Amino acid sequence: MPSSSLDQIELMTNPPAKYDAAGNGGVINIKTKKTKTAGFNGGINLSLNQGQMSRSNDSFNFNYRKDKLNVFGTLSYNLNNSFTDLDLNRKYKNDDGSAKSYFNQNSYFRRQGHTFNLKTGLDFYATEKTTWGVVFTGMNRISKQVNNNTSNLSNAAMQLDSVIRAENIDQIKYQNAGVNLNYRHKFNKTGRELTFDADYLLYHNQTDQTYYNFSYLPNMALKYQDVLTGDLPSNIDIYTAKIDYSHPLANKWKLDAGAKSAYTKTDNTAGYFNTSNGKTAPDYEKSNHFLYRENINAAYLNMSREGKRFSLQIGLRYENTVSNGHQLGNLIKPDSSFKRTYNSLFPTFYLSYKLDTAGNNQLGLNYGRRIDRPYYQDLNPFFSPLDKFTYYVGNPFLKPSFTQSLELSHTFKSKITTTLSYSWVRDEVNETIEILNGTYYSRPANVGKTRVANLSVNAEIDLTKWLKLNAYTEVGRMISKTDFYTGYLVTNGTFFRAYPNLQFKISPSWSAELNGQYQSKFSNVQFLLGSVHEFGAAVQKKLSPKSTLKLTAGDIFRNRIFNGIINNLAATEANWVNRQDSRRMVLSYSYRFGKAFSTPSNHESSGADAEKNRVKN
Repeated sequence: MPSSSLDQIELMTNPPAKYDAAGNGGVINIKTKKTKTAGFNGGINLSLNQGQMSRSNDSFNFNYRKDKLNVFGTLSYNLNNSFTDLDLNRKYKNDDGSAKSYFNQNSYFRRQGHTFNLKTGLDFYATEKTTWGVVFTGMNRISKQVNNNTSNLSNAAMQLDSVIRAENIDQIKYQNAGVNLNYRHKFNKTGRELTFDADYLLYHNQTDQTYYNFSYLPNMALKYQDVLTGDLPSNIDIYTAKIDYSHPLANKWKLDAGAKSAYTKTDNTAGYFNTSNGKTAPDYEKSNHFLYRENINAAYLNMSREGKRFSLQIGLRYENTVSNGHQLGNLIKPDSSFKRTYNSLFPTFYLSYKLDTAGNNQLGLNYGRRIDRPYYQDLNPFFSPLDKFTYYVGNPFLKPSFTQSLELSHTFKSKITTTLSYSWVRDEVNETIEILNGTYYSRPANVGKTRVANLSVNAEIDLTKWLKLNAYTEVGRMISKTDFYTGYLVTNGTFFRAYPNLQFKISPSWSAELNGQYQSKFSNVQFLLGSVHEFGAAVQKKLSPKSTLKLTAGDIFRNRIFNGIINNLAATEANWVNRQDSRRMVLSYSYRFGKAFSTPSNHESSGADAEKNRVKN
């Protein structure tokens, strides 16, 4: 959208009760200016992203308003070419701690894909107070991933015992479609209004897997070979409906109330077959069929008051969740099912006070309780092979995690915000690694209790008329306690993050920036993550009031390499190094045409956001 249509951007780290209690990432609320200008406008955005491989993001959007009708749409295309170069090193140990054997593996993942996205809709302004709207969304992605994998197995003296080479191919067709119906009625000019949203979303994924495996002696003579094939269709249907009511009261008080209901059903099948010595047979150990149903009903009440110096907001949200899972059996696996029901209250509290009449110094205090429900795909109890020695496993017994957070902040002249926060998490969901008979199983699991304390500073400082500094720094300490399969595990550590950005205004039409990112090493439950840093730069030329050309360089020195150590493995030491196509040059061009305007009483639907965020793309 054109910057001239922006009125205000709200960053809510702890959203009020009106919003879903799911997630801890916060909410960005974009408010636009309201006018009655009629006409047609749009924009074209083109970009070429060149690293070792080429990528592209291109889009076209339009908006047409005449009389009581507003029609809008966006069409985008993404070309993805990327890779991951992953090294895994494992040392197996005897009971006395001496070396038993070694495992060194390199996996090179090559990804290619084409994605088309479409969003279109219309708003009908029946009266100055009433708006009806409908929005259609669609996405189609066809992608391919090839993993060339080499595993070297050595004895205690580090002499090569055998080599296993694999070529794993995933052919993926991913589709998503959705429709939203919305209604908004403003009763009067004081702000009393009613909104309603109904959403339906459909996700369909078809993955065809072919895994070729070859085992060699140290002299590279072939020992054996086999082929594993997989047919993995997956469907997710999401239905949501919500209603919100806002009513201003006396003395600048405001009442908000509403309700929401969401129903989700998933159907996932994994059919695997092994081919060896010319014979193909079903692999019942890996094959599965899992059905999941979930219904969430919620209601909330929120009271707020905006004063000249003092603002207060108190809210309470109630959510009832009923979920059912059914794993269908096969010839060697028994049929099983589960049902889980829980009720939760989510209070929120906000307080802000301006210490002076000019508002140069402002204090803020907020508290909230939130929930993180598992990804739908993570609940599937499937064994998905990455190679013959590494499997990803779902967990149908995952429980939601609950987070309580408390923040105290000080803002100086709307330029520098210092925040002290503390959060405590129950049943946090995290990746865990278990090793059984030399095979790694990666699965999501609830890891007990986590405590995080943070001190952060977010600053926007005009150093000169032509130079501005935007910087975010954070120092924190994390402590996790959990019952692990190797025993009770306590991890703690301090971490530091910094994101500086320098913006240069060279002339009315030229601008540039330098940016950096740094994250120190820190412990997170089972993993000791290494430090990561990168540097970038950009230069922009405003060709005309409606067109802009920009050149961006990311990770210039290719320092963005992830590495770490996996702790608490049974009689095993392990580490990894992960390299990606992070050094890149991006050339982008944007052009706007038509009149810059915003539609009146525009209603942005968010009825199914919490559910969409639980679908892995």
